[in-house]
Amino acid sequence: MAAEGLDGRAHAILLERTRQLATRSMAAEAVTIALLLLEVDGESCALRVDAVAEVAAMPLPARLPRAGPALLGLVETRGVLCRVYDLAELFGRRAGSARRSGGHLVVLRQGGGRVGLRVDRAAGIVEAPAADLLPAEDGLPGTLGRITRSGIDLLDPETILGRVDGTANHVA
Repeated sequence: MAAEGLDGRAHAILLERTRQLATRSMAAEAVTIALLLLEVDGESCALRVDAVAEVAAMPLPARLPRAGPALLGLVETRGVLCRVYDLAELFGRRAGSARRSGGHLVVLRQGGGRVGLRVDRAAGIVEAPAADLLPAEDGLPGTLGRITRSGIDLLDPETILGRVDGTANHVA
């Protein structure tokens, strides 16, 4: 009889342990990432919040001579000058109309410096399940993945900064 009680107790312990492991597994699948939703030339996209230093109303940038169409100019943000680029121009979504006013300034963290992006609208922050990200197929160039349920492209800051480095026209 004592052996039966021990087997029953061992079985109950194993069942409880299995339930705990299953609960942990479900919690791990529910990992989310915080995303800043953006609107750019009629398209929705997002950046990971941890890549963004700040968001503000788009100020009037100081124009630079011989700047390419994507480089809007310089703005001061928190005592630091940063170059501001039109995100739609960087991705070839808008030609020649990047100089329009309004919108939002999204400042990316870039090592010790900062780079600003002009977007039509910073719509807010959402939490998205990491499991919902799939490889981008028909999205904007330079995306990391597509948020499957909403169809929003997740932009890669490194790709954006690579395009910025390729389009920065410095005064000779």
